[in-house]
Amino acid sequence: MKSVNSWLFKDPIPTLVDCGEYTADSWDTLKMQLKTHGLEIKDIQKIVITHAHVDHMGMANQVVQESGATVYLSEYAFPWGEHVNELWASRSQIIKETFLKLVGPESPIHGMFSTGQSFFNSMLSMWEPIPKDHVVKFESKDGIDIGGRHWEVIYAPGHSSTQTVFFDSDSRHLLSADMLLNIAPTPVIEIDPLQPGTRQPGLPKLIESFSNMKALNVSKAFPGHYDAFEDVNETIDRQLKRIEMRTQHCYTLIKEGSHDYNSLFLNMYPNRIHFPALVMMIGYLDVLEERGLISKEKDEQGIFRFEALPHQSF
Repeated sequence: MKSVNSWLFKDPIPTLVDCGEYTADSWDTLKMQLKTHGLEIKDIQKIVITHAHVDHMGMANQVVQESGATVYLSEYAFPWGEHVNELWASRSQIIKETFLKLVGPESPIHGMFSTGQSFFNSMLSMWEPIPKDHVVKFESKDGIDIGGRHWEVIYAPGHSSTQTVFFDSDSRHLLSADMLLNIAPTPVIEIDPLQPGTRQPGLPKLIESFSNMKALNVSKAFPGHYDAFEDVNETIDRQLKRIEMRTQHCYTLIKEGSHDYNSLFLNMYPNRIHFPALVMMIGYLDVLEERGLISKEKDEQGIFRFEALPHQSF
């Protein structure tokens, strides 16, 4: 992402919903934008985090140090406030283990993933732990007060296993984080907070969360990236249609003889080896497996192979 949104509520107390990663550019931009509203960073009293990703909470500690603000994290994201270093190591490990089960050392995908390790290792330079006396846990069932209104808190996994969104039933406005964007969110590889030690199947969860968002009949979404938008259900339908089309393409390739992740990926994303595509490919396989359309078994090298199950159709 080239930018990330931080939503400001001035009253009754200056509050930020998300706050960006800790870089000089992000810090300077936040100061500049607050100034246009007659505020400085030292005026911020409350920070509400939607999910535990570096671009949404990496700079929270720096704002706390400047302002003394309190940071509010849901029960899903709360451990990341104080223990980001340990939890990032666990997240990195499950990403590595996931790919090791899918690609062999000779794959061009493996080479790309190895190159990407420097990116993962540098993440903590933009993300600092927050002192525990400045962190408050909120329970989703209780909702949360932001900007003088009480917002419903909805757990919305898919992009992130820690993601919550905030809905105001009067205006039908949704602080949608990375759940609703103008492009389909990427299902990041993460540990399931409800089943520690296991990977949460991101794309099936995303599809389920889309259904929950449609039921809200949102009038306007205020996302984690890009501009706010009003054609919310139309956007959801468009993104679901593309996900379904790509999932069916993956299923067809398996039926026609592509049985390993490498060949499936290179057929679906020729000349486009980048991380969002890599994890979307995993997502299509997760959806097919959850629907009972494919099976997977390890070959003699411990790499997964996928087969279309007989007597099934997409």
